[in-house]
Amino acid sequence: MKALQRICSIICLLLLPACNNFGKVEYDEVGSKPEFSILQKVELENRQDIISKPRIIERDGYIIVGCPMETEKRNTWILLNAKHSPYYKQIPQGNFTLTKEDLDRIRKIPGVSYTVIAVLESRISDAKIER
Repeated sequence: MKALQRICSIICLLLLPACNNFGKVEYDEVGSKPEFSILQKVELENRQDIISKPRIIERDGYIIVGCPMETEKRNTWILLNAKHSPYYKQIPQGNFTLTKEDLDRIRKIPGVSYTVIAVLESRISDAKIER
């Protein structure tokens, strides 16, 4: 009987790490939902207004930048100070560019995440999008 208990204990100990990760997600899904909702709302409210240069909006304690997309006549919106992972949130997905001056202006905003700055740095271009 003791041998059976010992075997059951060993099996439970081996399965414990697998059970501990059951149901976990790669990011903070619950905390991210309100942030994605704010981005969706800003995108919907500004959908008809095609911008030619980045526009910064503050909403409910969040800072959002709208950027003109490269190939489409619409904007993309990026949450600059996400509090929950993933820390880079953009709606809709698509290519856009920023000038160095645009990025410098964004860098001066308190609370902008390092993740967002790193992504925005990869989008630097000397050319402006003509609309």
